[in-house]
Amino acid sequence: GRGFRPGSFDLVLANLMALLLVDRSAEIRSLLAPGGALVLSGLLVEDVVHVRDAFAACGAPLELRDGEWAALVYGAGS
Repeated sequence: GRGFRPGSFDLVLANLMALLLVDRSAEIRSLLAPGGALVLSGLLVEDVVHVRDAFAACGAPLELRDGEWAALVYGAGS
């Protein structure tokens, strides 16, 4: 698949399917500026553990849940 545009961002928002987030985790992490925040959303609760494992290098996330949906927030005071 096509790559993401390279850059360094203070805030990266990724509302993608869990499989894509896991598959492209290194590329997504590379977009994050030091001290920046990363928000991974649109996750089904049962996929959280897989996505959290793929982004373990980002530290411990704040996990938000709403019914069957979840989001993981890294950095920026999370």
